[in-house]
Amino acid sequence: MSYKLAVCNNKGGVGKTNEVINVAVFLVVMYGLRVRVIDLDPQADSSAALGFEVDTEEDAPSVYDAITDAYARQRLVTGTAARAIQECRWDVPWKDKLTFIPSRFDLEEANQVAPNLDYYLRLRAALEGTDDDVDVTLYDCPPSLGVLPQMAWADSDDVMLVTQPSFRSYRGLRRTQAQLYYVKDKLLVPDLDVVGYVINGARDQTKNHQHWTKRIISELGEDRHWGTVPLRATLSRLDDQLKAVEFMDDSAEKEALKAHYKPIVHRIHTLATTTINEEI
Repeated sequence: MSYKLAVCNNKGGVGKTNEVINVAVFLVVMYGLRVRVIDLDPQADSSAALGFEVDTEEDAPSVYDAITDAYARQRLVTGTAARAIQECRWDVPWKDKLTFIPSRFDLEEANQVAPNLDYYLRLRAALEGTDDDVDVTLYDCPPSLGVLPQMAWADSDDVMLVTQPSFRSYRGLRRTQAQLYYVKDKLLVPDLDVVGYVINGARDQTKNHQHWTKRIISELGEDRHWGTVPLRATLSRLDDQLKAVEFMDDSAEKEALKAHYKPIVHRIHTLATTTINEEI
């Protein structure tokens, strides 16, 4: 079994997908771990970043198919996600270590059902038995507090929050945290908690960002502050190009950006290896 981490914030545009893709790549490249990204956002940005042709691969099994197939004759069915697993499409020697389950826009239909407990547990059932060859699973959650992130929480070991140093991002972060604590008993994961958080798009020279960075760290704790990624035009450009930092040409800027991600990746690596060793 793998270590499973849900990456969340109720506020959109804070860099969750960018964080998921870069962390996934660095876990493979820096530590040789086998990583799986599960795209739970109907926008399907992490799927596209990993090479999935969202607009043309209409017949390819997706996470929505896995969830739908995980319930039949009023009972949960396990392992239905196996046929949706794909290798990343990049031409790299380690592509077999980075796999994903794609999303499409039809995943939005998962929010149209009035769910009972079985519905929240369908993703867990779909993935059961499919991750024996995976060290870390990263859930790229949508900017929502509804069905999809709660499905991820029901199957996660921990939650990582991604935010920006602004009022709206902070408010989304706090709403996410409150919803998690409200529903985790219902989801049968009473020990689930926010294990860490990352502050994205920070500009230390602005008073507003200084204020919100200080407040976020004060309220969530320095010990759970995994890192701060500064606002960089390069990161925005890479995001638009669906590329990870690892694919930049070698330069001082690349090394500087990697340095911001290293403590985040190290934390996840430590948690993952601890989980694996405990299970052994």
